[in-house]
Amino acid sequence: MAGYALADSLQELRQLTQVSVCDLKSALKRGDAPGVLDVRTPGEWELGHIEGALAIPLPRLARGMGSLPKDRPMAVLCGSGYRSSLGASLLLANGFSRVQNVMGGMAAFQEMKCPEWQAANLVFPIETS
Repeated sequence: MAGYALADSLQELRQLTQVSVCDLKSALKRGDAPGVLDVRTPGEWELGHIEGALAIPLPRLARGMGSLPKDRPMAVLCGSGYRSSLGASLLLANGFSRVQNVMGGMAAFQEMKCPEWQAANLVFPIETS
């Protein structure tokens, strides 16, 4: 071990945004989804992937992130959500600001049956009389 840090001594905290597979599927269907970055292995990719996704396996992400647009929102996906959390954190640490982790990964994306619904508009007009 090269070293360690106590959690209480950390000064900067960042939170990784999570996105559900149903929200991602809905955004893909509407055509307003973030870019999807798949950090699984080439073999996993060949077994099935999201159309239009970019594939950069996690071990190559540090070298390959220069090809990704920093100004575009990015949803990071792996098999179950663990590697994508690491990949998304790596992007955040390198200046990407709009990054989400896809909860449950490709397994959830392939298995989850999402309801056909649209988000409610939670802004209520103020009535004046």
